[in-house]
Amino acid sequence: MKNLFFSYTLCALGLFTPFAGMHRFYLDKPFSGLLYFFTWGFFGIGTIVDLVRMPTLQKERNLQFLFSQHLEETHKGFSPERAVLKCAQKNNGIVTVPMVALDSNLSMAQAKAELDRLFREGFCSKDIDQDSHEIYEFTGLSAKKPLI
Repeated sequence: MKNLFFSYTLCALGLFTPFAGMHRFYLDKPFSGLLYFFTWGFFGIGTIVDLVRMPTLQKERNLQFLFSQHLEETHKGFSPERAVLKCAQKNNGIVTVPMVALDSNLSMAQAKAELDRLFREGFCSKDIDQDSHEIYEFTGLSAKKPLI
């Protein structure tokens, strides 16, 4: 998270020193930071505009940071195996490669590779349906009546 006071300080220093644009580097905007550095903040005008817009610039950067953190946390628990199992659970334990790819956002190749791996390791059975499509059955996920 970027500090607003520090951003203001770096921006104000750019008005009085030859180091304009340091606030842009701090806010992870290196391209515009270089432009500001070599043009002295567009002759001071850009730096003054940034002083006025600083809360917005800082808030945008912090939101980007929070969003990237959220994406990291979201994908941290993702595994292709889990995606296949969730798809199989939704479909009474029977899936095809396109079903898994569509449901899990895996590519067709990734879905096939994961299903084949689970088949080789004995977690599911593989068969061909009447339309010559490969189907994978996870017996532990199919809906069956209890024995008692």
